[in-house]
Amino acid sequence: MISEWVSFIMFYLLAAVFSAFLAYCLYVRHVHQKYDHIGGPPRDNFLLGHLPSFRRATKSKSLLHDLFLEWGEKYGPVYRLNSFHYAMIMVHCPEATKTILMSPKYLKDPFVYKRLFNLFGKRFLGNGLITAADHDTWYRQRRIMDPAFSSSYLRGLMGTFNEMSERLMDKLEEIAETKTPAVMHDLVNCVTLDVICKVAFGVDLNLLMQTESLFQNAVELCLKGMVLDIRDPFFRLFPKNWKIIQQVKDAAELLRKTGEKWIQNRKTAVENGEDVPQDILTQILRTAEEEKVTNAKDDELMLDNFVTFFIAGQETTANQLSFAIMELGRHPEIYKRAKAEVDEVLGTKRDISYEDLGKFTYLSQILKETLRLYPTAPGTNRWLHEDMVMNGLKVPGGCSIVFSSYVSQRLEKFFKDPLKFDPERFDVNAPKPYYCYYPFALGPRTCLGQVFSQMEAKVVLAKLLQRFEFSLVPGQSFSIKDTGTLRPMSGVICNIKPCYCSPVRVMMAKHSPNDDLSKISDDELIRWSKEDLIKRLRRVDGEKMSLMLEHGNMMKDINRRLQVHLHEIRNLKDVNQKLQDDNQELRELCCFLDDDRQKGKKLSREWQRFGRYTASSVWKEVSTYQQKLKDLEVNQENILRENAELKEIILMLDEDRNGAGSRSSIDSQSSLSNLNGGSGTVRDVGDGSSTSSGGSAGSPDHHLNHIHKTVETKVGTIRRSMDDLSAPHHHRSIPNGLNDASSNYIRQLETKVRILEDNNNKLLSQQCHPGELRVLRKGTTLYRSESQLSSLPQRHEALLNGTGRLQTSESSPSTGFNSSGQKPEAVVHAMKVLEVHDNLDKKLPEESEEDLNENEKAIVREMCNVVWRKLGDAAGSKPSVRQQLSGNQFKGPL
Repeated sequence: MISEWVSFIMFYLLAAVFSAFLAYCLYVRHVHQKYDHIGGPPRDNFLLGHLPSFRRATKSKSLLHDLFLEWGEKYGPVYRLNSFHYAMIMVHCPEATKTILMSPKYLKDPFVYKRLFNLFGKRFLGNGLITAADHDTWYRQRRIMDPAFSSSYLRGLMGTFNEMSERLMDKLEEIAETKTPAVMHDLVNCVTLDVICKVAFGVDLNLLMQTESLFQNAVELCLKGMVLDIRDPFFRLFPKNWKIIQQVKDAAELLRKTGEKWIQNRKTAVENGEDVPQDILTQILRTAEEEKVTNAKDDELMLDNFVTFFIAGQETTANQLSFAIMELGRHPEIYKRAKAEVDEVLGTKRDISYEDLGKFTYLSQILKETLRLYPTAPGTNRWLHEDMVMNGLKVPGGCSIVFSSYVSQRLEKFFKDPLKFDPERFDVNAPKPYYCYYPFALGPRTCLGQVFSQMEAKVVLAKLLQRFEFSLVPGQSFSIKDTGTLRPMSGVICNIKPCYCSPVRVMMAKHSPNDDLSKISDDELIRWSKEDLIKRLRRVDGEKMSLMLEHGNMMKDINRRLQVHLHEIRNLKDVNQKLQDDNQELRELCCFLDDDRQKGKKLSREWQRFGRYTASSVWKEVSTYQQKLKDLEVNQENILRENAELKEIILMLDEDRNGAGSRSSIDSQSSLSNLNGGSGTVRDVGDGSSTSSGGSAGSPDHHLNHIHKTVETKVGTIRRSMDDLSAPHHHRSIPNGLNDASSNYIRQLETKVRILEDNNNKLLSQQCHPGELRVLRKGTTLYRSESQLSSLPQRHEALLNGTGRLQTSESSPSTGFNSSGQKPEAVVHAMKVLEVHDNLDKKLPEESEEDLNENEKAIVREMCNVVWRKLGDAAGSKPSVRQQLSGNQFKGPL
């Protein structure tokens, strides 16, 4: 029974496991389909993805990043990698690099950095500055750490850098004496670890004097375990690896316990008011106190950062220095140029100042080129939480984006001949790389200690170049070892030889009390062994030889410099003479320019005066023309007003043209019959009708009684009559509707008027001045224009007075508007005709009676009667005409 239950349970467990495995396989399949549109190398396994390739590269001790570089060149700047259900996108596209790394919204991949939180189950880096995925947690720690890495504080660390570098120089001196090869990576690793312990925690380890260092071994084990744990998830499952796993866990515990002890001691010293070194730890504690960070969780974070500084602060700088020494040994021309720059900057100085670091231009280029070829931290990654387009490919969210500085800094499209070590790439005038060079990452998560690291590297490398000559031991490997950080595989083995021509060696020999044998007593010398005496004697002899060589070299250098200075002095004399000649030419040119300036000023004053005169003249002319323009505008307004009134009269006359035309013709025929066959007395018919008897409504007596009567129905064709009379005879028209008798009468009347005009011209030619005659002969027709009509009565008065002269201003056509005021032109014509009629009633002298006979006067009276009657009709129907006539007193019709 029990066996059956066990079998049932096993069956269901196996079914559940199989179902779970099948579901997981389906999920992996879904992830593959989601990202398979992005190119990449083929997967080694459905579930494991590319993990077998990673394991093969790790076991064969080949560099995994070289495999990434090969894939990047083959599959482009964006390609895919898989591991179980985990998808990684390798990116070497500058635009995508800029977008993601420079933005704080893309967090670090929690899957990767959580593996660094614990190392095989033991807390390692925790939530330090490197591993903190949450932005707020990282920013809070970064704000506490920033004051400890400010430029003002780093200036004060130059003494520590010089002191620890001098220890390395002493160690190399001993190695040079023994003429044994030096493993440079181990030596610089000890120096950088001493520096970080002294500068950060105030602890002097002096690892160069120790053959075995627990801290150094602990760091080595932790880095090794970190690589194994991340790249091989099955490493901990095999019993054969449990021993190394335990060693790694012990090393991590040693680092954390040591850091906890140092931090607690410093806190106690600060609380007790003791004098504490002004190192990074003190700065961090003060900032944490200001931020009120005192709980246990924050203490753990501080310990996490201690381990981070302890590993990253020494490992990366030591690796960079090792690779730089290796490349200098492989490129003698670069080595010589760097050494020359150091000698030029430092000279006989032993210690390097902060200002000297800025003068190491070529040395800085060497360090940057070293980080390009050998980035100590070869990559970083971010978690992509949203879809994004990279290099034309849509990358779905929910994957890890890996940025490999090792790959991007070795691609041909970003750096020409990328495998060549060429510091000139980072010359001031060289083009700057665009988001493809980031050995310390980019954006807000960039390395906090990069300035600290480069200052330390410059001091150590400059002192090494100043004091020693080194060369690489033949036969060693120049391969790269991947221990989480990149380091030289062989450790950079060099032959070290003191530089006897170095000025600083002379100074050191002078100030070394232990090497001055004259100050040592004989008893003490007897107690020395033979080996010590030989060693000291050799050292003294070597120093003397070096001193002599140094003096000889110095004398040669001084002589060479004196020759150079003499040559420069000669050149300066020539330059001085040229400058004097140029100065004389400039003086002459200045005098010439000053004369031109004076002439220019004089000419400018003349032009100013001319301009003022021209402006005044122009203003006067403008004022005159403006006044004339105003007068013309006034005249134009008067003309427009008169034209408007004349239009009213013309419209009125046009309305009554047809009704009164026949009557005027009858009146004219009656007058003509009286002239031809009637009695000698001219009969005044009043209104011009031949049927009137004993007086009529047009007679003078009748007109006096009815002068204001409106005759609206008798508006004739006065306008046409006036136009016909004033026009030439071949242009005059006969009104429509007239019979033949009326037409003959009008033609006869026109003939008489023409005869009358000829007589008047003869009379004027006899009595008037030729100039006045030309004025009057502009037109002798009585009804042609206003000026000619206005001149007739004045001419008669002049003839009566015997003067025979008129004022030309009164007869000039240009004064016609002044004589009539605001009266319409047609009304003025009619009024002038009436003035002629009134003047005819006056008794002229006998000598002037001969001007017009009775028949001619009858014609004029007839015409005046017609005009007067029409004006009376117009006055009754148009108030404007009545107003114009109100100021003129006429007798009425003749």
